[in-house]
Amino acid sequence: MTRRGDVLAALAAMALALAAAMMVLELWDADLRVPFTYTGDGTLNLVFVKDVLENGWYFENARLGAPNGLELYDYPVINGETLNLLFFRILGLGTEDPALVMNLFFLLTFPLTALTAFIVLRRLPVSRGIALVVALLFALLPYHFMRGEAHLFLAAYYAVPLGAYLAIAVFRGDTLFGRWRPMLITAVMCTVVATASGSGYYAVFTVLLVALAAVLRFVVRREGQALVAGGAVVAAITAVSLVQLAPTIVYRVANGSNDEVAQRYWFETENYSLRLTNLLLPVDGHRIDTLARMKDEYVQKVPQTEARAATLGLVASVGFVWLIAVALAACVGVGRRYDLGLHAGLAALTVVSVLFATTGGLSTLIAVVWPQIRAWNRISVFIAFFALAAVALLLGRAERRLHPAVAAVVLGAILAVGVF
Repeated sequence: MTRRGDVLAALAAMALALAAAMMVLELWDADLRVPFTYTGDGTLNLVFVKDVLENGWYFENARLGAPNGLELYDYPVINGETLNLLFFRILGLGTEDPALVMNLFFLLTFPLTALTAFIVLRRLPVSRGIALVVALLFALLPYHFMRGEAHLFLAAYYAVPLGAYLAIAVFRGDTLFGRWRPMLITAVMCTVVATASGSGYYAVFTVLLVALAAVLRFVVRREGQALVAGGAVVAAITAVSLVQLAPTIVYRVANGSNDEVAQRYWFETENYSLRLTNLLLPVDGHRIDTLARMKDEYVQKVPQTEARAATLGLVASVGFVWLIAVALAACVGVGRRYDLGLHAGLAALTVVSVLFATTGGLSTLIAVVWPQIRAWNRISVFIAFFALAAVALLLGRAERRLHPAVAAVVLGAILAVGVF
């Protein structure tokens, strides 16, 4: 019954996430054969979809780049999106319309994100009802809509809960390798993270968080197994990523590097960094007029970048503030008197994420050596998951003290307020 109940709840989460996205996007007024976004990187993504549908993959297109055609071997911007490109192929079996395929894929990201979030939340563990509500909130983050089709592969963040879980599991000391079943599950999670990686960003963030979780576990508990597990996860994600990059590596060995393509500079990391205000201020155009005016005034006075998409929303903001409080409490020794449990791990991962991504943060030091990953504000979606996971754990404690009917009403109210 438990497994059947989980399957039904997961399907409900997927259906509700899709229904909510359709309502927000007002699909009854939309033509699915017209791209939702037809500016900026949205047109580039449309080219990628068309390449996959007509040529089987995206590396070559004889209809672009006259007179010799377009080659993208030296521009590996979506080499890490193998799984998403396979979705393009599958969705294109019934149509050759790239706009329709892109729109359908974007809509598909909502139920996929709800599914992976639900699965991970159940492994924390929290109850089925809490996992369903929190998974919906994660799938419907402002980040999802604000990235949209302009940043299509970032909007497809269904791999993020899996990457976050790998870091949480290493910090918690879960068995990720050993017997065949844990090893298979871990291998699948690593593969999904590496092959649906938001143009490489989600894979890099996962590797960073897993490595730091392993070091923290070793320092706190002196468990060498944490370093082994963390190292194995990092190696698996890196290996799959390198396999995807193989065409570019072979091309560059034969032809040399193209210095005109996708040049990145260390100072751009500062330009595309994350501010605390990006996380906690209301979303642009908030439904409540007072909050909308407050955000609009801030936007007019302070120069904005794509980091404005990092808005957590009310429920995740509560979780974020709670995790910062847990981190401060641990610093003053509260953890010696009270068991902070998984909240301590979530707090540590959240603080580390902020320290790297914030303006003037540690990411700038990384960029001096490797500037290709420059938009560290995108780690905000990991922060959102950690924050919502903390809310789920808090709700789990409250749920055990409430009558089931009261708990159901509370969960419904949190979902309604969070979405609103």
